Amino acid sequence: MEHNDRILIEAHCNGSADAFETIIRRHGPAVYGYLVKMVKDTHKADDLFQETFQKAYEKIGDFRGVDLKPWIHAIAANAALTGFRKEKRKHMVSLNSDTSCPDGKHCFDIDNVVLADQKEPSEILEMEEKRRNVRQALMKLPDQQRTTLILSYYQKLTYKQIAEILNCSIGTVKTNMFRALKRLAVLLPESSGGQI
Repeated sequence: MEHNDRILIEAHCNGSADAFETIIRRHGPAVYGYLVKMVKDTHKADDLFQETFQKAYEKIGDFRGVDLKPWIHAIAANAALTGFRKEKRKHMVSLNSDTSCPDGKHCFDIDNVVLADQKEPSEILEMEEKRRNVRQALMKLPDQQRTTLILSYYQKLTYKQIAEILNCSIGTVKTNMFRALKRLAVLLPESSGGQI
């Protein structure tokens, strides 16, 4: 029987070595997926993942809720946004570059590899081109809009959960989402077909 987060937190605070590992196994994949989509660099995502769960480990005794998902995503979102601010100040990395695909031509998402046996090669290439266009447009959004869109679309969080993560009102989340979608409509070529 799977324990809920509150039971795991209490077990961790009472000295159980396995409880926090279970928390990481339960929430780690979604957090890592979010970070990869946010920073587009697996090395940075790895670092941010470690930072997120280190902070969670240190602060989990203060958590009073039942569901850790919004709380851990808030830590991850703050770590990613802090990283973006540092990069912008240093001008070290362009957020418009696709660091996961150095040549920009021979790049395939895992989604496409999995679906490869179901689609023609030309369809796969066309789908990947659309996704690349969306990723590039997504990276041009302001940080708060990009974070809101990723948490909603990719992580399937509710506006209420996103508001908790970003420490803002639900109205602000809705405004960020509206502006993000409006900006993407301008940035994306019509051929993108809305494939995010």
